[in-house]
Amino acid sequence: MVRSPAGQTVTNIAFRPGTRQLVLTDSATGSVLEAELPVSGAPLFSHATDSRHQA
Repeated sequence: MVRSPAGQTVTNIAFRPGTRQLVLTDSATGSVLEAELPVSGAPLFSHATDSRHQA
């Protein structure tokens, strides 16, 4: 769990591609927050490079 120090209305969360950096926005304060997590995020299905996932 990641808690925002800025407020309680985190509305968007995304990993920076290829990193462990999680980027969050808090709509109550207009803050953009970052957190480094112990693991990288998984690629989105639409960005998968595995040929099994391509249309």
